[in-house]
Amino acid sequence: MRYSLTALLVLTLATASLAQQTGDLRRTALKSQSPSDEIVRLDVDGDGRPDILERWWNGKRVRWLDENGDLSPTDTRGDQVGDVLQVDRNGDGLYDGPLDLNIKWADNDGDGRADLEAFVTQPPAWEEGKWDASESHWMVFIDLEKDGVLGRLDWEKFDLGQANWEYTGLDNWMPDYNGDALFLKIHRPPQALPDPRLNWENPFAFYDTDGDGASEMAMRWLDPSSTQAAVENGVARLSGRLGEAFVTFDLDNDSGRGNETDYDMTLRGAGGPGVPYKQFVHKYPALRGNTKFDPCFKWNNWRRLDELIYMPHEQSFDQFFKAGWASMYFVYDEDDDDHRWERVEMYYPMHGFGGPESEVDLYSTKRWLRSNYDASQPPPAEGQRPGISGHPQADSLGDRGEWDRDNSGKGKLYVGVFDRKFHLLGAEDGAWLVDKNAEYHGGTKTPSPKPQAPRVGEVVKYADADGNGFLDTVEYDYDGDRRIDLKVSLLDYRTAALPHPDAAAVIDTHGEGWKGLHEQFKRVAEQSWQEALQVYRAAWRRGLTTPETDALAFASTTGERHDHAYWLKERLFRAMRARLQEVARAEPARAAALEALDKELTRLYYLGLFDEYARRIAEVPGR
Repeated sequence: MRYSLTALLVLTLATASLAQQTGDLRRTALKSQSPSDEIVRLDVDGDGRPDILERWWNGKRVRWLDENGDLSPTDTRGDQVGDVLQVDRNGDGLYDGPLDLNIKWADNDGDGRADLEAFVTQPPAWEEGKWDASESHWMVFIDLEKDGVLGRLDWEKFDLGQANWEYTGLDNWMPDYNGDALFLKIHRPPQALPDPRLNWENPFAFYDTDGDGASEMAMRWLDPSSTQAAVENGVARLSGRLGEAFVTFDLDNDSGRGNETDYDMTLRGAGGPGVPYKQFVHKYPALRGNTKFDPCFKWNNWRRLDELIYMPHEQSFDQFFKAGWASMYFVYDEDDDDHRWERVEMYYPMHGFGGPESEVDLYSTKRWLRSNYDASQPPPAEGQRPGISGHPQADSLGDRGEWDRDNSGKGKLYVGVFDRKFHLLGAEDGAWLVDKNAEYHGGTKTPSPKPQAPRVGEVVKYADADGNGFLDTVEYDYDGDRRIDLKVSLLDYRTAALPHPDAAAVIDTHGEGWKGLHEQFKRVAEQSWQEALQVYRAAWRRGLTTPETDALAFASTTGERHDHAYWLKERLFRAMRARLQEVARAEPARAAALEALDKELTRLYYLGLFDEYARRIAEVPGR
């Protein structure tokens, strides 16, 4: 054993000497040209201890740079505490070149566990005149809750782009997208950034407010407001100002084991002056690389960093509501089938970011032709226009979008008097593409994927006709044939005692936070559920229930009660209207009285007067 160790050290020193003579530590020291058991250890500073360990691993040349000085002569891998792992993904024998991967672990608090993990993936080409931003990342995971979970990489595939989307079960994401967590990311290599302390998604932040390990809220901040920093002359400039942000909520708090990610609602703020963030400097001394390893890299600017600049985790929520956004959008996952790690993806009223609304067809399930609108490109051909679900990640059918184009409502909410649902204060209009049985989705990289919807079925449209910030007009197309089957205006029910029948108590989203919104949602769900049962029992006595409504009259969880309550009331409302019209046709002498009853029941239903509504159901002809 002693002889073997001596021979190993001789080999190490000899190899180190060769590397120092050639001056090219980017080049592999392995002699074998194909995967083998060969292991090389290099001493680059001449202190007699190995600094680099190189070997073949799952078909790739890899090596560990021992930046924390604890590599032993018998180790066969480096550590995940303070080392750098380099992967020669393209197999050319050079590290930190096209398609190659670097991973840096950093222990900033000295507890012996990494609290930061940085990924650098190089694109296919990044030379003068050959800029290519595809497949590249500058991504940093920060372990806020000290649970030891950071980024994710499949050590057999070494594909970070794919690993970021890996999950187990229904939606248990493998990277650290759960609990209290944070990461920064841009799809550019660090050498493209004049200041790699800044980032594009800056940050993505997750919040576990009840301590169960699952996130109840997540936020995404973007610099710049466009989807990516453009590359000009090899440089991708970031502004130091955040021009777009999202906040998403698990309102019914149904995330947990087996359903780790289940957000219900998202707000998106965009435009306006933006939020400057260069003052938010976060120190990470262990991120800085040891200069003795500089020759191992073609690009070293990210290894000079000992700090990062991003919106603080603890300030993100407050800053979102202080930002002065030019517009505020809202989306709600009505069919409860969005399990993405980051948010319920938005429904947009325009074609691509910044495109004209005239290029959108509400009855289309087609995706955007391009994410960033380009006025020089021809508009979509007739029949090819995208829908409001045109974003490639959005649910093709099933969600509800509302749009406050001037942010007059400041991201506040209210509960609709007519449907007991959360709505966006200040929204000029909105639409719900109904997917009653949650059959479809089709968004890219969606966990437990479902097919893209082939067509739009039922559509519900909303509008604020009087401009007071509350939606007052609702139109229903029950079968997607582009003909309105029912239109109701709450303004028709104005009286001296009720001049604003559309108005409701305003919910201060900022002031409530996740906990307050969750409590509000529970109260609304329970209220709506009791109203639904009241209506169901009244309809039962008239013989107007069906097997579908019988099934809807049973629900357990908060989210299920909220969903079933709406549909139980709505199905019975439609059934009673149909019954009144049926009898009116069969008995013309009663038609006028039945029409008057229909109008009165509609008024009571849309004003949320369910005590009186249930009482008047006794006048509907029974079966």
